[in-house]
Amino acid sequence: MKKTLILFLFVTILSCSKERLVSPTADASTVFVSEYPQNWKKQVQSATLNSETDFPFVTSAGNEIVIYDNTLIDKETKAATTFPIRLEVVELLSIKDIILEGMSTTSNGKLLSTDGQILVEAYKDNAQLMLKTDNRFYVKMKGISKTADSEMRVFLLDESSPEINWLFANTECSNNGCQNILIEDNRYAMFPSKLGWINIDKFAEYGQTVTLDFRSEANLSKVHLFLYFPDIKSIMSVSNAVANRVPIGSKAKVIAFGITEENEIYSTFQDFVVSGDQTEINVVLIKSSEERFMRELDKL
Repeated sequence: MKKTLILFLFVTILSCSKERLVSPTADASTVFVSEYPQNWKKQVQSATLNSETDFPFVTSAGNEIVIYDNTLIDKETKAATTFPIRLEVVELLSIKDIILEGMSTTSNGKLLSTDGQILVEAYKDNAQLMLKTDNRFYVKMKGISKTADSEMRVFLLDESSPEINWLFANTECSNNGCQNILIEDNRYAMFPSKLGWINIDKFAEYGQTVTLDFRSEANLSKVHLFLYFPDIKSIMSVSNAVANRVPIGSKAKVIAFGITEENEIYSTFQDFVVSGDQTEINVVLIKSSEERFMRELDKL
């Protein structure tokens, strides 16, 4: 009788544990939506600057931004504008931040090693502003690694591209001697030629590449899919379930997540080493929770 009772309790506990631990896997019947909660993205920092003396504007992460007087014009009409202006800033200072913003770190298909991204925009009332062609503004920023790399350069977002694409900013400042990027107090001192998204990067070094196709029992058309390369701190956004020019021999992590109409989260974090013989990656999306999903992103 005692053995029977113990066996009954063991089977009962095992049954309950299995129900708690084994999560349902997304299949073809799982319907995902294209958007995910906006509060997953970094909050926009907004401030009104009344004159040049209000600069530098110090961000929540301690980075500094300076825009000089008589530097800004209306982006649409090209009319000159004056203070006060509204400054809006978004800082992406972790791999998690970059992924949840839907960004990546590639330039014309080639991987970039990143040390952080920042968005700087300026507005006069509701009109977006831009820099005059003969003026610069200044950003002093600490990167993701916390140790400034002298090989890093400024890349600016290609606004003409439908995909996220970064272009090397060949900044020249002949009058005051500034370069594309300087190192000051272990921070990056940058002189971008325009407002908008700014990326601190350098081209990653690697040899042969391969094209990977992603397959899943679930429909991947509205699943957010990335490849992360931890050794080179680079993120590739995967479009249409195909990743081109993936470096052979590199360590990579598939990061995929989808949100259902019922706000259920399905995700995966799959480690693998890219092989020259590899052409397909099977993506297994497991039901998760927001807490577990964010905890995995924090580990990147």
